[in-house]
Amino acid sequence: MSSLSKSMVHYPDQIEYSDKYSDDIYDYRHVHLPKVVAKLMVRAKNGEMERLLTEKEWRALGVIQSRGWEHYEIYRPEPHILLFRRPLGVDPQTGMPTSFKVLTVGITELAADALGMYQIVKKTLVTKGIDRDTCQRVAELSPGALVHVREIVHAAERIRARIIAPDGWISLRDTDGEQHWAEQADASAIRRISCSNLNGEEVVAFNAGREFDYNSLPKHVAHMIGMAPLCLKLVCPDGELWENRSGSHIQ
Repeated sequence: MSSLSKSMVHYPDQIEYSDKYSDDIYDYRHVHLPKVVAKLMVRAKNGEMERLLTEKEWRALGVIQSRGWEHYEIYRPEPHILLFRRPLGVDPQTGMPTSFKVLTVGITELAADALGMYQIVKKTLVTKGIDRDTCQRVAELSPGALVHVREIVHAAERIRARIIAPDGWISLRDTDGEQHWAEQADASAIRRISCSNLNGEEVVAFNAGREFDYNSLPKHVAHMIGMAPLCLKLVCPDGELWENRSGSHIQ
């Protein structure tokens, strides 16, 4: 069966281009390579058959297209068929977008008492329920232990948190802030990045470390929400930092 399927693979005599087809985000086309050119492609990939071709590589194979096209996916049944896409609105002469979808990117320190990892700083009891006085005791945690907080509530002059492993409730701090039993693990290194559209509606949000490379935001955000090209306005609590209008194409 496998030898039969191999014999049925069609190789054109010369490079063939499909008509363009589109969705709400991209134009698409596929390109059929002749057998001799497909062998050159394998050699160019140097054994990395799952690697996509760069524009320089597919042009070197003799594929002729206007600017802005990218090889975005490998068609495994017939890898000599190259799948290309280009964001709608891209100028075919320059490869750059003529219009942008604008997102405002707000960066803030992660709010106090956020969910996530906490470190125990004072010996504390884990109880089965929220009420620390009447509920069954599950375990006792010593300073230095790390716990994963998945819910936080205000209860009887304490900020209480439900944790995972052990499953139960602990006190994070009292409501006056004078006593602390657990603190966010490395909270100073966590920031919240929120992206909103022109109507002020949040489109996507994620947490990032202080070392996050903000120059990678266009591609990072577009991967998450499937939008391209983008114009990103980066805003911090102290005001706007920069505006990115590169319209980077999505890999």
